[in-house]
Amino acid sequence: MYLAELDIPPIVIYALVAMVIAAIQKLSEMGKNKRGNQDADDAASSEFEDLYEEARREINEQQTDLPEPPPLTTRRKNPVALPPSRETHAPPPLPNWQRTVTRPTLSRAEQAALDRFQAQPTRNKRQSQSVNSRVRELLSSPSSARDAIVLSEILGTPTSLKKA
Repeated sequence: MYLAELDIPPIVIYALVAMVIAAIQKLSEMGKNKRGNQDADDAASSEFEDLYEEARREINEQQTDLPEPPPLTTRRKNPVALPPSRETHAPPPLPNWQRTVTRPTLSRAEQAALDRFQAQPTRNKRQSQSVNSRVRELLSSPSSARDAIVLSEILGTPTSLKKA
């Protein structure tokens, strides 16, 4: 059975043949590149070694051509007078950081005001009941409840700071 006898359009056959030829060419190029890459790598490495050797020779020449270091200086006949050293004294004592706290004494007027303040009665049940009744009155109608919610949103903690 031949390809011409099959019911395959001729364009498909041409495309298949072109693909096979392209694949063969690609394989042959890859084989050539492998051999060529090895040669290029060898050339590059030998070039690098030559540059390295040349740089090493230049450095050795520079190091051997250094002038003689100057002779070491001897001690001076007249040494420079240093300022008189400070004799070591004991450091001054540290301040006492542990201060004692003294409570201020209250005057007669201040003591009387303090007594009056402490004698004031605390909130009793009657006052707390009046607060509860005012809250009930506020929430009794839908419009007042809506107003209370709006006020709590405006005056309350920001939503980002509220715990989930």
